[in-house]
Amino acid sequence: SAPYGIVIQAGTGMGAQLMASWLLAWTGLLHRSSAAVLLVVGTTLLGAQIISIIRRWRACEQPQVRLHWPIALGMPALGLLAVAATCTPGTLWKVEAYAYDVLSYHLQIPRQWLSAGKMVPLDHNVYSYLPNLIEVGYLHLGVLYGSMPDAIYASQLFHVSLAILAAVAVGCTVASLSGSATGAAIAAATLISVPWVIITGSLAYSEMGVLAFGATAMLILFNHGIEPWARAALLGFVLSCAILAKMTAGPMIAAPLCLLIWARLNNLPGRSTRTSWCQSTMHGLLVVIVAAAALSPFWLRNAIWSGNPVFPFATTYLGSGHWDSDLKDRWNRAHGLDWSQHDRATALSRQWLLNTGYGALGGQRTTPNPRNVSQFDTEGGFPVLWAAVAVSAIVVLYGSPVRRTVPALGLVMLAQLGFWVTTTHLQSRFLIPILVPATILIGLAFGQVDQWTRTRARWLVGALGTVLVLSLFSIGLRLFFTQCRQLTTDEGQRRRAHPTLIINSLDLLGTHRINTLPAQSKTYMVADNMGLLYIRRPFVYHSAFDRSLLGEWIRTSGGNPEFVNTKLRNGGFTHLWVHWNELDRLHRTYGYDPDVTPESLRWLIDSGWTVAQDHGPQITLYALP
Repeated sequence: SAPYGIVIQAGTGMGAQLMASWLLAWTGLLHRSSAAVLLVVGTTLLGAQIISIIRRWRACEQPQVRLHWPIALGMPALGLLAVAATCTPGTLWKVEAYAYDVLSYHLQIPRQWLSAGKMVPLDHNVYSYLPNLIEVGYLHLGVLYGSMPDAIYASQLFHVSLAILAAVAVGCTVASLSGSATGAAIAAATLISVPWVIITGSLAYSEMGVLAFGATAMLILFNHGIEPWARAALLGFVLSCAILAKMTAGPMIAAPLCLLIWARLNNLPGRSTRTSWCQSTMHGLLVVIVAAAALSPFWLRNAIWSGNPVFPFATTYLGSGHWDSDLKDRWNRAHGLDWSQHDRATALSRQWLLNTGYGALGGQRTTPNPRNVSQFDTEGGFPVLWAAVAVSAIVVLYGSPVRRTVPALGLVMLAQLGFWVTTTHLQSRFLIPILVPATILIGLAFGQVDQWTRTRARWLVGALGTVLVLSLFSIGLRLFFTQCRQLTTDEGQRRRAHPTLIINSLDLLGTHRINTLPAQSKTYMVADNMGLLYIRRPFVYHSAFDRSLLGEWIRTSGGNPEFVNTKLRNGGFTHLWVHWNELDRLHRTYGYDPDVTPESLRWLIDSGWTVAQDHGPQITLYALP
């Protein structure tokens, strides 16, 4: 019965669906029949909701959700998102290392869980210890499809649907605050058109889960059609879903929103319900209690697996699981901030304010930086999005009845920037949650301008909204055509592929050269996790932050290469795949086993390894003697 309650149902319902899948996966009960039952329950609830809406319409009640013409501004970006989501992972988005994380983590871990029949700890892939709520959604699809490679496109399109949910929730938040359908539609279109949303939303990542649950939380927070205690309980649940999607959502979304409740910044003029300081504190406490209850299965799982409920974090205080001190330090160095003050200030400009992914037009050509693979070809352009946010703050402060939202949303963005710049390793896309308060502010400003121009110059709102949204979309469209993987032509030349070649190209490009080996082969992967999802032969790998069997054998070999070869043969290995460039990059950046170096590998190669496949100076496949 609350305003835009159907959108709140969608956000909380998606969280409940994913949490149910998560619990079933952990207990080993997520199989095709139970996965189908969950969908039947959701479909039944949807049918009941549709019947209820039809009945209200027949009773001549106003529909809760109304379409308005500016919503069409988001359709080009939505179309681009859908097309990009049908591109084979590994062929698109150079700025994200051609979906490296998708193929080595976001879909590879569900693939291994699917093979194991349940959610299990993977000591060779530390990312399996993260909450992985969205990845369990991919696992759910993999169970229905029978394999993760078969569920690739469904997984990417599911992630697109979360981006749509985030945009709708942002628009409804604007409409709930200002009553402006125009401002709501422009806010939603702006969010869906931001280049980083197009890039990450079209991949099987987890960022859109954070946006969807974060935007739903904003809608709940500012929705005074819900009883305060119920609102606090809903907030606790939805915020826990955001944290389970990506743990950085805790300090970037949950903590700032709890602060808004405590400071009563969600109490806006014209609302019938007002809360005191004591009530706000109690509401905030309820948010924390509900969120802790929803997070407790994750904490319990990790405590059972590693002894540390939040492993791989807080290893200094709560335990380091299967890691030794060197691995623990390697993780902390790679995911902490050891850059200088100058680097932090530079990162604010390069990775946020003037970053192409956040809508900066133009700029200068960049030089490759091995420490930052998420780097666009140009940097330092005009910040279209953030200029719009700054102007929007002034407009809302000048004459809007909801001007109090400016310090509220500003506080959220300030907290997000502060956390990002002081505790993370300054990757640009980690700041994506800041788009939720930013686009809400933009929508409120357009709603206010729409009120000012209602009797004259009504074209101004549409013109300004069109310029903003299409400027952002044009950047994403250009990136789509320039961020494709290079392919070898029939003449042996390397050229960037046209997008039409990589759409639905799983059978053509979604393969791995290891698949040409005999079926009884087994390969040890050295410093290359790219494309793991496509390997159909037995193989062993580990992340840069986990134990290296090869490194341990080298350390205990006593200088005898035959000892290492014997260990490899006893492990059933027939081949080793070595990515020389990636090995060098990891040693210079995140770290890798200190005894697995080009020198130690050459020492082993000289003991009788033979080249089975030579893929240039970067990659070599060796056969064991």
